[in-house]
Amino acid sequence: KGEEGDLCVIERFLDGERECARDLKCYDPDGAEFGFGICRHIEKHARRNKPCNALLGESACHDADCRCLQADGLELGRHGTNTGVCSRASERTGGDSGRGDSGRARGVDKFARRDELCDASFRRDACADADHECL
Repeated sequence: KGEEGDLCVIERFLDGERECARDLKCYDPDGAEFGFGICRHIEKHARRNKPCNALLGESACHDADCRCLQADGLELGRHGTNTGVCSRASERTGGDSGRGDSGRARGVDKFARRDELCDASFRRDACADADHECL
């Protein structure tokens, strides 16, 4: 079983074989269906430009204006590793509307920490700590 940073075979990983140790995922920045990946721990609420797991949906990226996309900015398919990079869609594709795809202004973290600016529209997900709320 591969450790953090070791190569893994994506096809075997997708077939359920333990290519990577513990909670590591066979990571490919474009969510590939075959070839080689790298065993990586992928954070829930990953920071901008960090590896992410698209299967986590809205919880994949920390910043409100980021989404888990392929390295080239395209949407991840429903097959393959479902791994990508937390990115602002406009950064990767060249457009820049001044807003992320969520329609919220830039600069407000989706999962704010104590004493950080938060966005109450995220309800329970506005704060990273479960015992805090966005007021």
